[in-house]
Amino acid sequence: MPTKVNREYSKTDKNGNVVIDRSQKWTMLREKSRLKEIYIVRYADDFKIFCRGYQTAKKTYTAVVKWLKEWLSLDISEEKSGITDLKKNYMEFPGLKIRAEPKGKNMQ
Repeated sequence: MPTKVNREYSKTDKNGNVVIDRSQKWTMLREKSRLKEIYIVRYADDFKIFCRGYQTAKKTYTAVVKWLKEWLSLDISEEKSGITDLKKNYMEFPGLKIRAEPKGKNMQ
């Protein structure tokens, strides 16, 4: 399913792929916004939310749990859910183990 992209800050290349314009407008929007930068990865009925810092992860976790309970009447599994520092530990996602590695380090 394609995601919605703000057309003011994006362009389409020759192949029809959406390319985000990282111009001055985009940079200013990121610097002045009070929104937190998060990435959501979804597979079937599982999803992971990636954040840059612990405080953002804590706030996002609380908000997601509350939203799922209030709007969808869904309870989350406390044993499967939590906050993980990917620089120190790995995380499991259906069929994968994910861990952050410094750039330039060879994977073996």
